[in-house]
Amino acid sequence: MPPDDVAVINPTGDDLPSQGNKKDEIINGTSFTVLVAGYNIKGDSQDAMLIVDVDKEKQKVTTYSLNTNAKVYVGHGSDGSVNVRLGDLCKYKDMNYISEKVTALTAIKIDYYFTLTANGFIKIVDTLNKNKSYTYTVPFDMEHEYSNEESLSKYNINYKKNDKLSSGIDIYNVLRYTGDSGSQRMGRQASIAWSAMKGIISAQFKSKTSDAVISTIKALLVTAKECETNIHPESFFEENFDLIMHIPDFSYDNSSKFENSGINFK
Repeated sequence: MPPDDVAVINPTGDDLPSQGNKKDEIINGTSFTVLVAGYNIKGDSQDAMLIVDVDKEKQKVTTYSLNTNAKVYVGHGSDGSVNVRLGDLCKYKDMNYISEKVTALTAIKIDYYFTLTANGFIKIVDTLNKNKSYTYTVPFDMEHEYSNEESLSKYNINYKKNDKLSSGIDIYNVLRYTGDSGSQRMGRQASIAWSAMKGIISAQFKSKTSDAVISTIKALLVTAKECETNIHPESFFEENFDLIMHIPDFSYDNSSKFENSGINFK
């Protein structure tokens, strides 16, 4: 598991208090980490990366924001190494390689990975959040026009402070918003990931059996068709169902430890 002495930043947008569960409660399942990577609108690079660390023993979830502009070396031997932006690794390597490179960068072992295209993310959020169990409150006015192309106009942003957002396209747009600093953007991404996961698990899964949850996840993976993961729903959710149901009660930290974009990682 990652070290305890990491810098943390407060979530932006919907601030969430850290309220730990009872430490003596027995929870079934195994602690795990997931590398979550989101593709840009064109789908040719990953412009958001986040490690979600679920620690059963500490009853704590930590999200580690990764700067996709960080440079890493790819390739060795007589041909030398190529310096590649972390977010562009997907053009040359598969997710197993990217996960190994992220482990080398962070010293955090990656157990699972999950990637989403823009459309895949939107479909999954709209399906899981159809009852609006998760709503994001816009912390400040956001405006940005991504493209003049009509097919991409849905990604344009025009939100006002205190607007309430719950649709997949709106949440995706907020995640991609670049009008503030990179650090604030990564903090917002981590905060939304945690608060959405907490709200959706509480509302959609708490009263269901593991079989129902597995069926839901499998249906989503088939429906989205635009995600890639090494998570096998049957085994993963059967083994960790109790742990996942306890996640909304865990404490939370958002680490800024890996935001530096000016370092080359081998």
